[in-house]
Amino acid sequence: KAVSAQAGANATICEGESYLLSDAEAANYLNIGWNTNGSGTFSNSQALNPEYFPSSSDYTLGCVTLELTAQPVNPCLNGVVDNLQLCFQSPPTVVAGTDVSLCEGESYNLSDASAYYYSNLLWESNGDGTFDNESTVNPTYTPGPIDLNVQTVTLTVTVSAIDPCTGIEFDEIQISIQPKPIANAGDDATIPEDESFTNTDASVIN
Repeated sequence: KAVSAQAGANATICEGESYLLSDAEAANYLNIGWNTNGSGTFSNSQALNPEYFPSSSDYTLGCVTLELTAQPVNPCLNGVVDNLQLCFQSPPTVVAGTDVSLCEGESYNLSDASAYYYSNLLWESNGDGTFDNESTVNPTYTPGPIDLNVQTVTLTVTVSAIDPCTGIEFDEIQISIQPKPIANAGDDATIPEDESFTNTDASVIN
């Protein structure tokens, strides 16, 4: 009978994982072998269902081809080659930015924040301020009354992985809020023409 071989369906795995070629099939062969245009390694390149371990260069390529070759049994002469494409999904990364200080009454645009390879993104505050869009990478945050009273607030950004990667990543940024200065010169006063005036009611804060 003629030799037959199927490498299996194309697949995508998360970076850092290996791939078991469990869908590969072959029949009526003398021997088989696996090759790749990448630089990863097989647990056993002569086995029908080996495990493939990608290299860092494979991740740079984005996808590699895994090729299965089956050699026929005599007197058949023609071997069979089949392949599949194995692609790699990067896990999510997120940076909230650098801690900052604001003056009371100011809002803050989170322009230093960055996120990559995510399916969902959400900003949250441990205070009572508001985001103009909590689902975007670089929203603007406006502190609320409690934030101003406490004079500090922590903002957390969380991202979810893209399938087949799983899990979440998060990062935080702390905003310190400096109250505006307040000055009180004191009450108006009237003194005799020949006397000096000592202001005991004046006060300043912040």
